[in-house]
Amino acid sequence: MRPISVAEIERTLDSITGMSPDDAKVQVRRMTREQPVVQAYLVAVGLTAGLNRVETNLVINMGVAVWRIFDEACGPLPSVSEDTLNRVRESNSRQVASEFWSLALASQQSVEATAVLLGRGQDPLGDFHRLVDFLSEDHGQRTMLRFFARDLARAAEPENEVGVRSLSLVDMLRYVKTLVDCFDQSG
Repeated sequence: MRPISVAEIERTLDSITGMSPDDAKVQVRRMTREQPVVQAYLVAVGLTAGLNRVETNLVINMGVAVWRIFDEACGPLPSVSEDTLNRVRESNSRQVASEFWSLALASQQSVEATAVLLGRGQDPLGDFHRLVDFLSEDHGQRTMLRFFARDLARAAEPENEVGVRSLSLVDMLRYVKTLVDCFDQSG
């Protein structure tokens, strides 16, 4: 699928932000009808991911936004299948694990120690940005991944005090990236 621009992302997010509660309910019903597997994935993330309520809501909101951005920028989307979602989810988990190994080798630490460092090190947001660079380097939707990663990082900045923990950033990005990848592959 063609790369989606910042202007398309911002235009869609502006339309979402300006929605009335009734319009939002219509969009949820539409998503249920058009993307039932994606909606089930978002619900499952909320129930099983170990995220707090603020983090869960942010991932769900970003997931809905990803769907709307692709839908508005690229036209009607085919439904994401369960097989596609599972394949992409597993691939993204391996990709994140691969980056843990790279960081471990670079710093001569164990993978477990590196995983703890992501989100708990001296510079957790810097670690997160390095991971984003790795994950988006050759990605077809690099702009979108970086856009949402930037918003996640902002939410985790201590001065924002919104309840997003830096140790949750990697998982949150992986969930959002999985949806980006599913929609990118469906078009």
